[in-house]
Amino acid sequence: MNKIACQYAIMRFAPFVVDFARTLFTEIVRPRETIVRFSEVRTVLANDPAKKLKELFAYYIERNFATKKYQEALLESTVRKLLFKIHVGEQFDKARLGNDNYHVTFPFVCKGTNKPLRVIKPLHLAQMEPTKIYEHGAAWIYRVNRLKDEYLDAGRVLFALAGPEEDGARLKAYQEIEEELRATGVKTVACDDQDEITRFALN
Repeated sequence: MNKIACQYAIMRFAPFVVDFARTLFTEIVRPRETIVRFSEVRTVLANDPAKKLKELFAYYIERNFATKKYQEALLESTVRKLLFKIHVGEQFDKARLGNDNYHVTFPFVCKGTNKPLRVIKPLHLAQMEPTKIYEHGAAWIYRVNRLKDEYLDAGRVLFALAGPEEDGARLKAYQEIEEELRATGVKTVACDDQDEITRFALN
């Protein structure tokens, strides 16, 4: 009897629940004078709605679409603002180090007579997959090893690192890359450690 009553209640009130949900959704996405804007409502077909919802949430809310190039541009913007705040921004320029056969572009280079006096490179190492963290970090380890001694003094290079926030395989990959970077002779610091970046830039 209870089961029959439950089914009856669902059939009776389901239309009201649907109407309420539709009204609520319409209210949420209607145009209004705020900084939050919604595009036109669209429909997506999915075999697994729950999985698709997670994918859309990761893309639009967690911003999975943001590439490492985009992320590093944001980091560079933050460092650039800091350098100008401490009145040394004009001393640092984007520069290509190396020769015609092999060269690497760094965003912040304070040039000296023969070698750079100071080099700062913001590096994004918070990719969603540990493999991506290893690959991106290894590329810069190779570049430093290729250039150091002849074209730059590794001890005058600072990598400002952005890593994953949670523990696990991604953090392990980040920590290993940071250790390998330091093994080349460069300095590393968290990208949000403005005191250390300032100290390096001024000395």
